[in-house]
Amino acid sequence: RGLIFEGDLAVLNQNGLTITGWDGEIILREAFSSDHPKFAENGNGLFCYDIGGRELRIFNSYSRISTISFDYPIYCVSASDDGGFAVASADKGYRGAVYVYDKEFRQIHSRLSGDKYIDFLDLSEDGSEYISAAHHSKGGNIVTHLSRTNVSEGNVTFEQSFQGEIPLGVHFIETGYCLMPSDRVRLFDNDNNLTGEIDFGSKKLLSGKVIGARSLINYGLEGLSGGTETVVYRNDGSVEYSKTFDTALSDATICGNVLYTLSPGVLT
Repeated sequence: RGLIFEGDLAVLNQNGLTITGWDGEIILREAFSSDHPKFAENGNGLFCYDIGGRELRIFNSYSRISTISFDYPIYCVSASDDGGFAVASADKGYRGAVYVYDKEFRQIHSRLSGDKYIDFLDLSEDGSEYISAAHHSKGGNIVTHLSRTNVSEGNVTFEQSFQGEIPLGVHFIETGYCLMPSDRVRLFDNDNNLTGEIDFGSKKLLSGKVIGARSLINYGLEGLSGGTETVVYRNDGSVEYSKTFDTALSDATICGNVLYTLSPGVLT
């Protein structure tokens, strides 16, 4: 997985983290093992973790600056522009837990869920609230649970459930926030009203993320080619850009108006 961090290219894979300057010089390289590597960043720190692992490694461009260990698996991490970050995990006797930290790495909030697994979360830019997507089983069906929580007051300000859907992500966007289950993106405004949907139809979803005012969706192509169709949607659901790749993409991101894609051995 790759992203632009403080103007440099950060790549995280199963063997560790490498940060490379645009002149090709390696600025940082640290080896560590991850089965399902993921990271988040806020311009001040790069937060690396393994989905299902129990260590959160925090870096700047030049070194590791902190490591936080958890008693239960880490499922998701989100970082805010004010330097804080949030972690979705679990706790003793609880299937789900959210912990929020300030820029000094001090825990300032926690919320526990007894019957729901918290899969994804996104912390607002100022760190004042977060949205989360959890799931549980009811009558043999998967139920996705969307909630919005105030950090300082500790209360849930909005929640809604969706039957028969698997959560794949939640994101704050310029006009509000969105929930991404397995077959669509649901768009909400800041007053929690559903304002629109981006329907994937019958396409096979590989991955998706929301970057600013765009949704970046990767679909798997039918057949034996293992190719990828990458589509960039505007938040009104219209298509801004699409491109087909002959191979499966490991990751993709947008910086400004440039789409960067990562496939085995190739960065474009």
